[in-house]
Amino acid sequence: MAKCQINSSITKSCDYNLSGIARLYLTNFNEKSTYTTDADGYITDITLEATDKYFKFDFNNETAFFQDDLVVSNGNKYRQITVQAVISNNDIDMLSQVTPLDLGKFTVVLVDKAGKCNLVGRINGIEATANNYNSGSAVGDAQGWTVTMVGVEPEVHTLLIDETVVSSLV
Repeated sequence: MAKCQINSSITKSCDYNLSGIARLYLTNFNEKSTYTTDADGYITDITLEATDKYFKFDFNNETAFFQDDLVVSNGNKYRQITVQAVISNNDIDMLSQVTPLDLGKFTVVLVDKAGKCNLVGRINGIEATANNYNSGSAVGDAQGWTVTMVGVEPEVHTLLIDETVVSSLV
């Protein structure tokens, strides 16, 4: 029960707070991946299977977000993770990734615009629930693939100590 008791104060930091995701790294979910944490709970190292790696995804500016929601259902509590990004590529490389994005299961690191690195899908992975292409209808319209991935986790998202933990695995 000690895990369920508040044990520290929560204070607001005195710095700028920039919203949004700056970079997104995605890997195929693998239960054999391991995560090393420091005494504060930050992930300091990720070990993937020899053939696994993270892939960096570029997306339209100000179109990516993630959400970590508490869900209460039938007396149970869990976290529902949602990741969404608009990828503007409509070339042969992107088209070759549509089916793997549609059918795969992933672990994702999202680097927010304040530099915090958020890891989601660590325990159960997240999967696409939507992947739609929109060409836009007028000059200047938003266009691209809107990919939405959702997963259920038994824990809140975790933080990496810094981006080098994942950027070294690309």
